[in-house]
Amino acid sequence: LSGLIFLALYIIVLTTYYYQQKDVIGGMAIAGVSVFVIGLFFWLAGVLNNAVFGIILGVMVVGFIALWVENK
Repeated sequence: LSGLIFLALYIIVLTTYYYQQKDVIGGMAIAGVSVFVIGLFFWLAGVLNNAVFGIILGVMVVGFIALWVENK
């Protein structure tokens, strides 16, 4: 259930950033970082398990790689 909540949060941040800036790659990076920071707090509190936090970390890395490749 916690994975679905973080997926919904990622999609909300991504679509909000896209509608404001019209930039999908930047939205992926911003959404990845925001979900990572919130997920880190929940993971440290023991609410979030390691598998879901690993997926969140992977999504953040993919967003940064896409942003880095686009700017190169």
